[in-house]
Amino acid sequence: MLGLFRRKIGPSFGKAEVDLLSELIPFIRQAIGIGDQLARARTETNRAVQALDLTPVGIMLTTRDARVTFSNRSARGATDMNDGISFNQGRIRLHNKAEERLLHEAVRTAAMSPIVCADITRASFSIQRPSSKPPLLAMALFRYFVAPSTSRRGDS
Repeated sequence: MLGLFRRKIGPSFGKAEVDLLSELIPFIRQAIGIGDQLARARTETNRAVQALDLTPVGIMLTTRDARVTFSNRSARGATDMNDGISFNQGRIRLHNKAEERLLHEAVRTAAMSPIVCADITRASFSIQRPSSKPPLLAMALFRYFVAPSTSRRGDS
């Protein structure tokens, strides 16, 4: 419900103003609907983040240049130990630079690959640790989705 009021001493709304409001109502409804959808999406995102934080496996989401956009509690715990894997300027860094190059290349390759099939590709990595503890196992999973057609009739 939307209410518009004027001061008691002000003039009543005129026909032009009422007509203008009538034209705006569909857009106002659409804006309210979009706001509701965004609120639901935020709630779902928060629930997903909470679930990922409870997962005992480290999970990181990255951009194609290995900049971390999300890491769950387990992943942050592993990087906080600074024993083979860490963050530096927001990027995943490995103690072994050859392993780091392989990991960054796998992330870049996945990000640059065309989205053409519904398949899961993975690359496994052993992350050597300077403490001489057993290596960490990392797995880069890439999920590809079929992109919906965006062409319209008459487009070539």
